[in-house]
Amino acid sequence: MSRRLTFVREDSDCRVFTEHPKNIHPQRLSAELSSRFAQEQFRICLLRNVYVIYLDRNANSDYNDTHSQDYGRKALSMDRQRFAAPREKKCLQTPSLDQRLKDLKMASDVLKRQSITV
Repeated sequence: MSRRLTFVREDSDCRVFTEHPKNIHPQRLSAELSSRFAQEQFRICLLRNVYVIYLDRNANSDYNDTHSQDYGRKALSMDRQRFAAPREKKCLQTPSLDQRLKDLKMASDVLKRQSITV
């Protein structure tokens, strides 16, 4: 990512980051996260003119390297996995409304402190 996101909090399931929409366009934010992480490893919420980004705690940022190295071999491997015995797919869960509101408040406070120090 060309501009680093601002850390808000972390728990056992996810890490929460924030950014102001005036600093990055929503399509660019989504594209940059998609290039680094799998689709199911992050969620972006835009609440009251603040991005709240949820990132799976177990997500590794080298997704782009493995994704682009050998697409054919990876596609074959994915086909094999699809037809293998079913297993539970770990997906980042969307937080509850209460949790999103708490995260919004924390993110807003972090951005305010950041703008004061700049």
